[in-house]
Amino acid sequence: MKTFGLLGFPLSHSFSPQYFNQKFEAEQIKEAEYLKFEMDNIENIRNEFASIPDLVGFNVTIPYKQKIIPFLDDLASVAAEIGAVNTVKIEDGKWIGYNTDVIGFEKAFVQFLQNNNRNPTLNALVLGDGGASKAVYFVLQKLGIPYLKVTRNQQKDALTYDAITHDILQSTHLIINTTPLGTYPNISEAPLLPL
Repeated sequence: MKTFGLLGFPLSHSFSPQYFNQKFEAEQIKEAEYLKFEMDNIENIRNEFASIPDLVGFNVTIPYKQKIIPFLDDLASVAAEIGAVNTVKIEDGKWIGYNTDVIGFEKAFVQFLQNNNRNPTLNALVLGDGGASKAVYFVLQKLGIPYLKVTRNQQKDALTYDAITHDILQSTHLIINTTPLGTYPNISEAPLLPL
């Protein structure tokens, strides 16, 4: 049996196990399962996961995309550069961290730009400063799109939500939400912006 799973807390909103287990069945992938690893603390993760001998990898979500890094043996170059991991592959007992958020966001975002005849003066507000935001910052920098970070708490290189004015919003082309607000089941929640 090959075991995969999702590490995070809380995970009540996640449909990943259902999605992947149905995919395994539809693709006739035998001897594979996808589980939830809901942990409110990951300090003993290596010991706890040692009891799952068939674990070959797991996805990482809130709040552990950055906190998992000290527990890894190695990082892929993109994950190391942005400082966030959303996928861990276990190979010969070594835990290797990857960031597939970059690939997913870049592919969808570039297609969006192509479909909307990219404005050469495009700019963005990126809401949030967690692990997902790191992937978004990376892609925007790579594409040469200027952005402002928006966070709940004051940071030297970011605006707080209460600093966002109507004028800032009027001069912004894109708002990219990397916060958990709006995720299932609370899909009507949204960051506080003066819209």
